[in-house]
Amino acid sequence: MAEEFFNYNKNTKTTVSLFEAIHRSILSAGENGVVIAFGSLSYLGEVVGIIENIS
Repeated sequence: MAEEFFNYNKNTKTTVSLFEAIHRSILSAGENGVVIAFGSLSYLGEVVGIIENIS
C-alpha cells in the first residue's frame, strides 16, 4: 500500500507499529504542528491511548 501512496505523496513513510507512526508524526509536526488521525472508534481509542502515554 505504501507504494500506492508514494505515487501521490513523496513524503510517505512506513512504520512497523502504530506507536512508531504516532511518535514520528508528533516529532515531524514539531512544537506548533498538528497531527490529524481518523478511522474507526476503536482505532482512535488506541491512538488516544498511545498519545496519553507519550505525553
